[in-house]
Order: sequence, then C-alpha cells, then structure tokens
Amino acid sequence: MEHVAHRRALARPVEGLPAQAIGDMTVGRGERQEQALGGEPGQGRRRRAASIGKPGRRIDRQTPDDRLAKEVGGKKPATWDDLLDPAWKGKLILPDPIKTGGGYIFMATQIFRFNRDEAKAMDFMKKLHANIAQYIPTSPGALSLIDQGQFVGCPNWSHDILTEKGKGFPVELNVPSDTGFEVGAVSIVKGAKNFPAAQAFVDWVLTKEAGALNVKLSNRGSTISDVAPAPGAPSLTQVKLVNYDRQWATDNKDRLLKLWQQTVGL
Repeated sequence: MEHVAHRRALARPVEGLPAQAIGDMTVGRGERQEQALGGEPGQGRRRRAASIGKPGRRIDRQTPDDRLAKEVGGKKPATWDDLLDPAWKGKLILPDPIKTGGGYIFMATQIFRFNRDEAKAMDFMKKLHANIAQYIPTSPGALSLIDQGQFVGCPNWSHDILTEKGKGFPVELNVPSDTGFEVGAVSIVKGAKNFPAAQAFVDWVLTKEAGALNVKLSNRGSTISDVAPAPGAPSLTQVKLVNYDRQWATDNKDRLLKLWQQTVGL
C-alpha cells in the first residue's frame, strides 16, 4: 500500500493494491504453472513467507479482474478502508513496516490521511492486520508472491508494480484515494571538488529530457508537468495524495513502529 504505490524530479506513490498490485496496490492473477511449494493459508508466523498452494497443484490462468471477482467480490479498492472488508482476509500481504521503507511509509500515510490522529490510524492498522496473511521482509519479495498467484493484493510502489506488469506478470495497478508518496532528490555535496560538473548534472536532471528518460527506464513519475506518465500510470493531477510530512515521519519513526507493534501484537 507496499502501494500503492512519483515526485519532484521523480517520486512514487507508496500505495497501490492487488494482483491488482498500495501505490499503490497490486492485484494478482494465477498463472498456469506447477506449484512445488507446500503450505496452506494461515500457516506459520505472519512475518514469514509461505506458499498457499499444494505440491503439484495446477493453477489456471486468470485475469486480475477474474481473480478479484472470484476471491474478493470483484470490487477494486477505491480507498484504503476498502481493504478492511472481510473478503480480503488472508489474501493480502504487506511489506513489513519494521524492515521496509515502503511498509513504514504505508503506515505513516494512514496517520496523515487521518490528519495525524494516531489513535484512528492505529485502529485502521489493527483492523487491517486481521486481513494480512503475511508481512514480507522486502517490497520486491511481496510483489513476487503476487506474481506467483499466492495472494491477491499488496500495497506497494506503483513504479515497481508497473515494471512487474511490463515483464509479463499478471498484475494490475490500482491507486486508492489518499495515497502516500516518496520524492527522489538530487543534491550537491558541500565542498564538492568539481562543483561546475556537479551543477551541470543537477541542471540536466531537472530537464524534461531527463524526466522523460527516468520515466522510460523506471516507470517512476516526473514532477515536470509536461512529462507524460509511464503507460498505465496516472498523472500527479489524477491521484489524491496525502499531505505527507517526511521530516515528521522520520523524526517519529522509532516511536510509531513501537506503537504499531503494540497495537497489532507483534
């Protein structure tokens, strides 16, 4: 919400959901394949990854919409609160907020969308916890499980979701309202020995040419208004972002992570 799932010279909404992958969110569909991993949904600790397929079980190819219809009633999440629907229980995964930046930003996004009301945000995270099958130690690892058809949805970085889709994996990007984001920055180190060259590089990074190249190579979004978004990605004017205060989120990170652990019982 890993998701969503773009800004400045480049940034990325944090959240996105399902096989539709929370910049955003991923939503996955099953591919026809032989599963060699064992395990059933709900087995093991929440922080460990496990397969939900039986050895040798064949999974038929489905579109993301087919899988949504079959497993969660067909409704794409329009808001993060939609993920509290019991239909999502055991079908969602989330990058671990303790171990991943994306997971933490997803949690902080909830605080900002509730206007920094930490009690409301933690109530949401506790209710969401009931639907989370596993907390995954890396954001890419979470997307891999969606790629494999093991789970249906996963908040994650939108540009990574689009990259997976571009590789032919059965995922779709869905960006709920009030999503978070991260801004990629470029700086010159004070006292740089070759300041003119550094300045020239920074000036180039902020050009339309560089913005378009970044979009092409990474699927990230450009904050330069006349640089088109990546195929399948919304423009910055098409999504509703939270008022994300990066400095506050950084200063309060340790405290908020402890609060989250206490809230969900981990």
